[in-house]
Amino acid sequence: NVSIVDTTAPVIDGLQELVVTLGDNILYMDGVSATDNSGESIEVTVNKANVQSNVAGVYTITYSAVDSSGNSTSCERILKIEEPVKITEELILSMADAVIQKVTTADMSAWDKAKALWTWCHDNIAYSTSSGDRTSVWTGAYEGLHKQSGDCFAYYATYEVLLTRVGIPNMRVTRINGETNH
Repeated sequence: NVSIVDTTAPVIDGLQELVVTLGDNILYMDGVSATDNSGESIEVTVNKANVQSNVAGVYTITYSAVDSSGNSTSCERILKIEEPVKITEELILSMADAVIQKVTTADMSAWDKAKALWTWCHDNIAYSTSSGDRTSVWTGAYEGLHKQSGDCFAYYATYEVLLTRVGIPNMRVTRINGETNH
């Protein structure tokens, strides 16, 4: 009779830097999950005892997970709570220009620029269920470009600003019938 001993700790994913504006809800567990070689469902706990959610600053949060064999893992995540910023077109275009300069070149075709900008959005914006500020494309793009997280509106707004800035025509498509307003 062979007994297999599990000595592999769970792995916690989704712990990229979390940036919020003072006064916003902090969704500590949004996008965070754990996997384990056992295949069992693993619960993640968060220790946020040192966070003063009403004080701007940089905080370290600790996430932990334990599997049924007692193997445990702990990981840290940085939380930045920032003072509110006046979001302007000028600010967002400056942020967009930095991304454009980083991922595109003048000799790229429009298709290649669109793909490079889409890839940047895909690789750098963490999906969050937070609805954020949907009052304008500028506030949505701020979430994507600065906070690098957001819901589908933040993805849309960021990509729209980037495409428009490089001169690629684009349009917002909205579902008018159905269960959601995506």
